[in-house]
Amino acid sequence: DDRIRIITDSPDSPTIDNSTLVHELTHALQDQTGDLGEQISSSETQDAGLATDGVVEGEANFVESVYTDRCGDVWSCLPRPESGSGGSGGGSVNRGLLLTILTPYTAGQAFVESVYDDRGWTGVSDLHEDEPASTEQVIHPDRYPDERPVNVTVTDRSSGEWDRYDHDPVADTVGEASIYAMFLDNGVISTEDVYSYESDPSEGWAGDALVPYTDGNETDGEGAYVWQTRWDTTEDAREFRRAYRDLLREHDARSEGSNVYVVPEDDPYGDAFRVVRDGRTVRVVNAPTVADLDAVHDAG
Repeated sequence: DDRIRIITDSPDSPTIDNSTLVHELTHALQDQTGDLGEQISSSETQDAGLATDGVVEGEANFVESVYTDRCGDVWSCLPRPESGSGGSGGGSVNRGLLLTILTPYTAGQAFVESVYDDRGWTGVSDLHEDEPASTEQVIHPDRYPDERPVNVTVTDRSSGEWDRYDHDPVADTVGEASIYAMFLDNGVISTEDVYSYESDPSEGWAGDALVPYTDGNETDGEGAYVWQTRWDTTEDAREFRRAYRDLLREHDARSEGSNVYVVPEDDPYGDAFRVVRDGRTVRVVNAPTVADLDAVHDAG
């Protein structure tokens, strides 16, 4: 409602980090010059949403960094408030999930900076009218705007025991950034710069579609999915398939033959997996048991 509110437990002396305020004021300006809510909500898939947020949060982070760099050098700014002793508490953090959530703030900022270096603030403003179509374009600015993701569809080969969820669109898109986070979190790749979002097995992504399935049991039902990925070259597809099998081995998967692997039940990802490459396409089928794999997606 055209307001920015500071919520504090010290109403007589509220404080806010100037950099945080600059970040949020940038969002206010974005909303005043466009429709920020519509821009964010219009994305149909996870990857497209992260790409759109890469412009929204990337620009705000970039403006924040420019402001911070000028404080004390070009401008005289108020000192940053001291951090309080409070917080949300401890607890473990899922690094893969965190890396995925942070994609718009980290890779997005680098993307916006590259556009600014090339075309100035006019180029940055234009991004809101012509958003990147995928996190691949955010991670690799040279692929924006021409290298758009290919359309990937998953043919329904399930038996009567398994059904797709009644959802439109029926498939989600995982995307390059989330694939990178998956491999990094599971120890398949390592890098000194975790926020680069670049790795050999995730680069070369051309598109993907992930379709979840349910056995229809509302009380203690099981889930499954078919994840079909498309790659720029056959070698990219081979590299992804090798890395995905390495991921399964990181979870002590045993081979059941015919590209089938089983992760033990005591593992958080305990399930059966079939991983098949056909040219530039790699298809992963997941189900509770080996017997369920063909019921979810008949191997043909």
